[in-house]
Amino acid sequence: MVMSTLEKSYVKGIKEGIKKGIEEGREEGIKKGIEEGNVNRGILDVLAILNVRFKKVPLSISKSVSSYRDSVALKSLLIQAATCKTLDEFEQDLTHRYTL
Repeated sequence: MVMSTLEKSYVKGIKEGIKKGIEEGREEGIKKGIEEGNVNRGILDVLAILNVRFKKVPLSISKSVSSYRDSVALKSLLIQAATCKTLDEFEQDLTHRYTL
């Protein structure tokens, strides 16, 4: 079977479309992976600071911090963890964030 020029162009377009879709999907996957890595790193950083400063962090605080999925919010929590005077102060701020 001989393909016409139109059919060849159609097949070529399909192949190029698939290739582009795969590349875009890969790029999106990489972006999501980086963001997830940033979130996980942020959670670990906040909990590490709290553990170093206050020796023991209640499970309720660990769970609350671990529920965050926004790296910008986690950076704010990291600053709060590093500057709060007491663990209660951090917990109150954490509770306040959830009620907003």
